[in-house]
Amino acid sequence: MKMWYDTGKSDNHILIASRVRLARNLVAYPFSLKIQDDQAGRMVSEVKDKFFQQYEAGEDYYQFYDMNTMDTAQKNAMAERCTITPLLRDKKQAAGLITSGDESECIMLNEEDHVRIQAVMRGDALGTAYKEADRLDDVLSERLEYAYNHKYGFITSCPTSIGTGLRAAYIMHLPFMEKEKLIKPLADELNRLGFMLRNMYGDASGALGSIYILSNQRTLGMSEEDILVSLKNMMVQVTDHERRARERLLRKKRPEIEDMVYRSYGILKYGKMFAAGEAMNHLSNVRLGFDEDILKPEAEGGDIYSVMLGVLPATLVYSEGKNLGSLERHESRARYIHEHLPQIQQ
Repeated sequence: MKMWYDTGKSDNHILIASRVRLARNLVAYPFSLKIQDDQAGRMVSEVKDKFFQQYEAGEDYYQFYDMNTMDTAQKNAMAERCTITPLLRDKKQAAGLITSGDESECIMLNEEDHVRIQAVMRGDALGTAYKEADRLDDVLSERLEYAYNHKYGFITSCPTSIGTGLRAAYIMHLPFMEKEKLIKPLADELNRLGFMLRNMYGDASGALGSIYILSNQRTLGMSEEDILVSLKNMMVQVTDHERRARERLLRKKRPEIEDMVYRSYGILKYGKMFAAGEAMNHLSNVRLGFDEDILKPEAEGGDIYSVMLGVLPATLVYSEGKNLGSLERHESRARYIHEHLPQIQQ
């Protein structure tokens, strides 16, 4: 089965994927911050059992993982590609994960909240992702009593999630806004409006591969539809900022940009060793080259977001099936790129 990120490129070159998360808690148990070990174990088992009672015929599609016994390399890889959160990965208490075969749908158990439902899809599909998450939410709510207040909505561990419990997000590729140093002022303005724009991979010094995540911060006093519509409006504005930045720089410096793209492609095609940051940044340039028709793939497609995920350290180690030293990782990353980098027309 193909993973969700292997399912083709978005019509919007700047927008990579749409993601929705729903936070829920059960009346029958203390919240995760207060829950005792034995209670956590019972809660995870109850949610798992009641979910699979509904999907008994679909067990080949949905799988359950005990986070306390899951292989560490697999947990790290799942956290790296955002199938699970670092909080769930590092949980010492009983915790679980129910996930579809392609990892487009998952239910995290005993994370920050008792239940965290997630759906992610390629391209501009926020509404569809919400429908999938809402469908899983309905399955559980028919069998479990949620903590809900008629005035405030769903009660969550974090006050910023009270209300709908909905965190929606777009994953975006913003290389030219980076080049023009527009990310921080835009992020500051979005924060004032109740949205967040942050690095998806990387730290305060920069985003690996120019990949950013745009999400809502407000959940109280808004309906789910309001949140989805307002976030989409913000995504359109961020997309317009990036598109205008591309137009400006391609108009002024097209030869330099084409040279950068072709150099990155050549380095990736023939290099023998790559650190993760170096590989991600060259792949970002190549992705830009495909998006702007500087590079033309031999086969249909040309989107390499899945390659970008494949070169991340934990994912690389998990795919190799063994621990790797630093130099071994660099060599393995180069081999992976050589095998998966799309061929271009000459």
